[in-house]
Amino acid sequence: MFYQKLESISRQGGEPIAEAWDYFAAKIVERPLWSHEEEKLYPDTIPVLRTLQKSYSLGIIANQGPNLENRLIELGIRHYFQVVVGSSDVGMKKPEIDIFVYALKQAGISFEKATYIGGRVDNDIVPAKQLGMGAIRMLQGLGALDPENEEYPSDIKVGKLSDLLTIFNYEKPSQIVLHPKS
Repeated sequence: MFYQKLESISRQGGEPIAEAWDYFAAKIVERPLWSHEEEKLYPDTIPVLRTLQKSYSLGIIANQGPNLENRLIELGIRHYFQVVVGSSDVGMKKPEIDIFVYALKQAGISFEKATYIGGRVDNDIVPAKQLGMGAIRMLQGLGALDPENEEYPSDIKVGKLSDLLTIFNYEKPSQIVLHPKS
């Protein structure tokens, strides 16, 4: 029933995740807090990161609970990223532009040379495009139900992480790929 509500809200041009939670929270239970206990990598995460990091500087901008770097270490992927910016750790969150500016300053790269990869239109694609970054939308998870923003559309859409390997030109390692979530 939850997924049906997400799809219905998406077709009407709303914000599926937020509006579905609001709809059900009033009727059933309080919105649960996010738990990091069940976090796991997509099956293609490590081969993709291993390949991309050969030619690109990689980083993360994520709305996450405290200690994102420690969780990345536990998942065995921290060493792939030059910059890790977790919202709870820096006191900023997406879609605020400041967190993107902060991450790119940490990376020492301009917006025009950066490409952001994310699943949510509101938190990922729109702010990246507003800053002049490239934006690749991952159509995995609940964010795949979000309608595209007409003013700030994604440059490219991919269905899974390994699709990124067909997009990037490994001969020109001038971009930083900032990925919100593994």
